[in-house]
Amino acid sequence: MDTIIKILEVLLSWQTVAIVALILLLSPIKNLIHRLIEGDSGEAKVGPVEIKLGKIVEDGEKAVDDLNRINYIMAESRRLELEITLRMSEVYGALGMNVMTGVQLDEMHKHIKELKIITETSVDK
Repeated sequence: MDTIIKILEVLLSWQTVAIVALILLLSPIKNLIHRLIEGDSGEAKVGPVEIKLGKIVEDGEKAVDDLNRINYIMAESRRLELEITLRMSEVYGALGMNVMTGVQLDEMHKHIKELKIITETSVDK
């Protein structure tokens, strides 16, 4: 009798119930996730539960677009700042007042070149 009670205790423990529930709900959960990811509407319905993510998805896409635009503007602004600084350094250098080392000038040229590549190839102009 003790053995049967111990077996029942194990079978009815919360861990066992959770594992069985997970196994039984695995397919519906996979379907729900698949519908949310692959679906155009951002809506999914499983039994009486209905989830609408369309507005959240739209807001998220707009936020990402806005962030991309901000990043583009910041990169473009930084490139312009570096070009102005480089030009000013050349003017001071022509007057015999070098304000930057050769290494610093090389780094500045490299950064300007990289920022030009990024901003010229950016889709989010």
